[in-house]
Amino acid sequence: MQTLFGYIYLRDSQFAMSKTAFELPTPPPLRTPRFPEGTRVPLLVFGWGFGVPELVKWADDNNFRVDLDNHYRHQLAVKEIQRRLPEGHRRIIRIYDEEYTDLYEFRQCFALGSNQTQESLERAQDMKLVDQFLSVLGPDAQLKWHKFSRLY
Repeated sequence: MQTLFGYIYLRDSQFAMSKTAFELPTPPPLRTPRFPEGTRVPLLVFGWGFGVPELVKWADDNNFRVDLDNHYRHQLAVKEIQRRLPEGHRRIIRIYDEEYTDLYEFRQCFALGSNQTQESLERAQDMKLVDQFLSVLGPDAQLKWHKFSRLY
């Protein structure tokens, strides 16, 4: 067994922290452009989708800027998370999230990779990079594939 950032690696690319195990979701096929023939694969991004409630929870869990109200805390939490993430992996992408139905709020994602190129797909499956993201975001962060909306 190997350990990195407090996680224990299991044989089949899973890792566990205490009693919970995290398994990387199956990567989607590479994106295909719109052609009349064949099936189109949309652009998907892999990362942590968040809104205001998740950012406030992250700020509470990390005891971050407790002297401010939640309006300012969630804005500063985005900047702090970006600062803590690895260099070159601090992109924020707007996503569609079917589970989040509030029309007045939008979802964003700290993205690890996408299905646009093979290199980006492999980056999304890099366990060391996933560990670095989870060490910043916390063990409760749900890393998954999201439907792309647009870049910021």
